[in-house]
Amino acid sequence: MTPDTAVRRRLYGAALGRVPREGWSDLALTRARRRLGLPPGTEKLLFPRGGRDLLRLWADEQIRAAAADLAASPTKGTTARVHEGVRNLVARADADPRLSERAATRLLMPDAAPLAAKILMNASDAVWRAVPDKSLDYNWYSKRIILAEVLTRVAVYHYHHRDAARTDEFLGECLARAVRRGASSGRVVKSLLDIPERLFVTLLRGAR
Repeated sequence: MTPDTAVRRRLYGAALGRVPREGWSDLALTRARRRLGLPPGTEKLLFPRGGRDLLRLWADEQIRAAAADLAASPTKGTTARVHEGVRNLVARADADPRLSERAATRLLMPDAAPLAAKILMNASDAVWRAVPDKSLDYNWYSKRIILAEVLTRVAVYHYHHRDAARTDEFLGECLARAVRRGASSGRVVKSLLDIPERLFVTLLRGAR
C-alpha cells in the first residue's frame, strides 16, 4: 500500500462516520480531513470529485464483497445464483442503513445520474462474473442490461419498504419475468448492438 493509498483509506474511513449527518458530500470529506489533522486540500487531491468519489468507493466495496460471497457460494443453477447475488447486494446495503439511505437519496439527484448508471452497470457485471457467465456473444450484453433493470426495480422497492423478506420475494418475481422475456430481449439487444457496441464497452469499463 502506497502512502497516498494509506492516507486515502484513513480519510475514507473517517468520512464514512460523517456521512449519516452530512451525506455523501464534500463537507463530510473536509471535516474528516480536519479531524485527522491532514494538510488542507488533501481531500481534493485524493477525492477529486468530492462526495461522489467517496460514494463511488463505498459502492464499489459493497459490490466486490457481494460478488465475492456469491463466487464462494455452493448454490447451483444460474437463476438461483443471480438471485443470491442480488440478495447479497441488498444485505450489504442493509449492513448500515444510514449509509445506504443517504446513498439512495444522493443517487436520485440529477447531477448523480452518470454515477448511478456506472454503479448499476458495475453491480450487474459483478454479479454475472461471479455466477459465472461464460457467454461471449450478444447475450453478454443482454444479460447485464436485463439484470440492471431488475436491480433498479429492486433498489427502488427496497428503498420504500425496507423489508428484506418482501424485497426477496419481489426480486424472485422480477427474475421470473426477466427469464420469461430473456430470449426475445436478447434478440432485440443483438440488433441494437450492431450499432452502439462500443458505447456499452465504454460504460462498463468506466464502471470499474
